[in-house]
Amino acid sequence: MSERHETDAFGAAVQAAAAEVRAPQALRERLATLEAPPRRRRTHWPSVLAGALTALLVALVVVLGGGNDGPADVLDGVELALRAPTAPPPARDARDQRFTALRVGRVRVPDYGYGTGWEARGRRTDEVDGRRAVTLLYRTPAGRQVGYTVVDGTLPVPGDVARHAGGPRGPAEVRRDGAGVLTWRVQGQTCLLAGRGVGPDELRAAYDRVTGRLVP
Repeated sequence: MSERHETDAFGAAVQAAAAEVRAPQALRERLATLEAPPRRRRTHWPSVLAGALTALLVALVVVLGGGNDGPADVLDGVELALRAPTAPPPARDARDQRFTALRVGRVRVPDYGYGTGWEARGRRTDEVDGRRAVTLLYRTPAGRQVGYTVVDGTLPVPGDVARHAGGPRGPAEVRRDGAGVLTWRVQGQTCLLAGRGVGPDELRAAYDRVTGRLVP
């Protein structure tokens, strides 16, 4: 065999051997990482927009005052007086027909159907800032609902929504969402009359006939 043929055979053998040699697996993965261009991460726009909308709504609730987180006042009691009854009306006190058999703290709850012509419709029991509140519901001769609520504790009257009737010691007149409201205190308890479509004169007349004759 000539020298040229031996050189060609040797080169072919080297190429065949090189084709059989494989780099280690870890090295090949590393090289593939370096060679391949990085993939761009796709942004999931619906999720991003939903998160942004939720944050905006939360901010609006905080800025606009979406909840009544302040201390309770007499307006919270008004909301109860305007609701529907959840139980039958209470029985009258057998010893004094001007009162019901109910008590809220030290206060005997009077019956506002006595001497007013109001028809008892029912009652409900709730809480205002952790204080027990009892409401008696009546229907006036004109078909309007009036609620008489007694809260076991003192609720302040916002000065910007009320005016006193009959002097500083008299009941305060309040307007709340189109409802007439009369509120006063008896032995530290907050009392109020409230009804939509019922004027302050009618509420004051009922107060004079019932509570006005019972409270010195």
